Amino acid sequence: MKTVIVTMPMRMRKELYKFRYPVRGNSDIEYSGEVIFGVNGVLARILEPQERVKLLFVVARGGADQGFENARLFREEFGQVTAGKEIRVIEEIVEANNEPVKGELDKLTNGLIRAVGENAEIIADFTFGGKPFPFALLCAVNFAEMFKGASLLYLLYSSLNWAAMPPADPVIYDITAVYYLQKLIGAMEGQKPQTAGKMLEDFFAL
Repeated sequence: MKTVIVTMPMRMRKELYKFRYPVRGNSDIEYSGEVIFGVNGVLARILEPQERVKLLFVVARGGADQGFENARLFREEFGQVTAGKEIRVIEEIVEANNEPVKGELDKLTNGLIRAVGENAEIIADFTFGGKPFPFALLCAVNFAEMFKGASLLYLLYSSLNWAAMPPADPVIYDITAVYYLQKLIGAMEGQKPQTAGKMLEDFFAL
């Protein structure tokens, strides 16, 4: 089952903007329509009819708990862009605390690991959320791959130029390769420096 891990903003701007998001480096997953949440466009493109999908929302407490309302807004848009595909959806919320201390990061990582099912195909988006979140996310995905038979399909984040008004330059960055780079480096233990360097060169040449 595909599992979408997506961080929710604690606050949402009063004006909601929709954009067509090009995907930098991976045009195969670009969506031709406009969306508020960039990853919803990717999902509209890659999901097959009648697929089972788990939407795993990471919601930080605070900001009048606006994150829960943003999860509802995301779910509503997801239904719109996948209309006609009869996607079977399971939803779960993992609550987070944005304070970057060990205890909170431990709880977040463990919550993500528990929420990811066996043999999940993971699409992870970390556009929003606290700055330490990507580290907890990578730890959770790594554990799920090693011990729950999961696999990472895409690691994504969306970007806008908020200095412009209205905002401009929408883009989604597919940085999945970075995840596999850190796995490769982790597997280099015990290798000679020359061998490890050659392994890196071969990876960068792909």
